Amino acid sequence: MKELGLLQTELKDLIQDTIFGDQILLKTIKGDVATIVGYEQALPIKLQDGEGVEEDGAELAPYFIIRIERIYSDDRAEPKEVTWHLYLCTYDNAPDNQGHKDILLLINRFTAYLQQNTLLLGSLSVSKTAPIDCALPDEDTWPYFFGGVSFTTEIQNEGVNDDNI
Repeated sequence: MKELGLLQTELKDLIQDTIFGDQILLKTIKGDVATIVGYEQALPIKLQDGEGVEEDGAELAPYFIIRIERIYSDDRAEPKEVTWHLYLCTYDNAPDNQGHKDILLLINRFTAYLQQNTLLLGSLSVSKTAPIDCALPDEDTWPYFFGGVSFTTEIQNEGVNDDNI
């Protein structure tokens, strides 16, 4: 079994390069178009004068974060359940305030991939019992738009070591 941190990196690459890839081009704050960039667990820390300053993500949009939220196993012989959250951020400063459509496009592309590919990276089995949950914020966040997808995978445990067997 691969280490979970390595799987997170590989999952980020799969989302960035295969699921979204260069088929989806989104606006940047500089007025260009770009592919979405992925991060693991959190946004990077911005350094100013040698001090760490938390990045608010404004200059990074469009981006996503793939975060491990929960790892659960109640039986050593059963697979671990890993709950993941995919956080999405896009930028669209058009006055019609319709940037949520980019978020919906990303959510649709991602959830369709999960439904069609129930085994990710040869190790992560998309749960058949846990829902794929998608959300958009209630607040107006123009010109930034946010959304997310929560899903659960199962990963086999290494096995049981028991000296009494």
